[in-house]
Amino acid sequence: MNREETLRAAEKLAASPAAKWIGNKLEGGKLLQKCMRCGAEAVLELPAAVTQAFQAGARGDTLASSVPPDFDDKLFTWKRDFQVAHEGCIEK
Repeated sequence: MNREETLRAAEKLAASPAAKWIGNKLEGGKLLQKCMRCGAEAVLELPAAVTQAFQAGARGDTLASSVPPDFDDKLFTWKRDFQVAHEGCIEK
């Protein structure tokens, strides 16, 4: 994704009503999403190079350079699919 595509993806994710009740957490080499309304979780394994670079203290462009070219699309799809599935969740 280029910068424009990234901004559009971020705007689309932020526009979902479910963005208010889905939490995100980084645990080791995994990214976790959790719906705070129904308790469902989804886990995405991060590429090993990204995890290693992050744990070594890399940030910004240095960290971004370790991300495989197709990972941005994969991450967006994973997040968006979870949001769509939980937009109708009702508070307990």
